[in-house]
Amino acid sequence: MIARRRFVALAVGVAAMAWSLPRVTSAQGGKLHVEILVLYARKDPGGGHVDPQVPKIPQLSQAPFSDFNTYAFVDRKTLSLDAPKATDPWKGKPTATYALATGKSLDVVLLEDRTDKRFKMGAVIGQDAADRVRWIAPPNEPFFIAGQSYKDGILVIGITLRP
Repeated sequence: MIARRRFVALAVGVAAMAWSLPRVTSAQGGKLHVEILVLYARKDPGGGHVDPQVPKIPQLSQAPFSDFNTYAFVDRKTLSLDAPKATDPWKGKPTATYALATGKSLDVVLLEDRTDKRFKMGAVIGQDAADRVRWIAPPNEPFFIAGQSYKDGILVIGITLRP
């Protein structure tokens, strides 16, 4: 229950940051991809360390991510937003599925291609509706989801729409 509250609180906090990002125009109508960046974050009482493979992302130095002083690179993949899955919880929208290190799946979906050059996106971890989040962001700007317990910390998942 606490992990779900933390997940929602972090997702809401990051959504607020996404609204302040500069708006970027994109080429509409092309095949879209999502880049998934997975980081392992934890609080190390002995001092922090950031893996050199972790990209320099300004959001990681801001709350709530600044609460963690150790970041390790886990994975980075670019996936196509393909035709909907038969069991799609998003009702037939283009979806990409990524297998997390926790054993759960992350489904990312394009919900709407908006007229203001931004996109309405959604994500769900596993089949748990409590771990479902939606956001609006321009292409090429990361949105972060955090709170999935992993080892002695959490996973920080960056999702970037790539036209």
